[in-house]
Amino acid sequence: MKTYIQSAIVCVALAFIAQASFAQSRSTIVNGTVVIDQDNSPLPGVNVTIAGTVVGMLTDADGKFSFPTGLKQGDELVFSFVGYVTQKYLVTEEASQDVTIRMKDDNILIEEIASNDHYTVKSRRGILAVLKGKH
Repeated sequence: MKTYIQSAIVCVALAFIAQASFAQSRSTIVNGTVVIDQDNSPLPGVNVTIAGTVVGMLTDADGKFSFPTGLKQGDELVFSFVGYVTQKYLVTEEASQDVTIRMKDDNILIEEIASNDHYTVKSRRGILAVLKGKH
C-alpha cells in the first residue's frame, strides 16, 4: 500500500511538472499574406521558413501562409523569393498574429541578368564550344 501511494504521488508530481513546462512554451499561430510592395498584389510561391531550421512552407496562390504550431516568442520567420529582397518577421508573445509582408524588388538581380549576347541556331555548338569561347 505504501508503494502504491508513493507511486501515485510521483505520478501527480510529474503531471504538474509536465503541465508547467507546456504552459511556458505556449505555441503561437502566425497567419498572413505576402504582397508585392509596389501594387499590393499577392505573391504566390514565397518561401517562408523559421530562421535556423528547415521547417517551412510556401505561400498559396493568394499569397497566404499559416504557421499553426511550433512557433514561440522570439522565433524569426524568413520570407524569400527570387528577384525580391529577403524579409524577416519576429514572432511576438501574442497567441494569434495576422501579418502582411511586403516584398521589395531586388534591382541588382535584374541588372545582373541583362546581356547583349545574341543566340542563333548557327552559333549553337554545344557546351564545349561555349567554354572554349567559339560560338
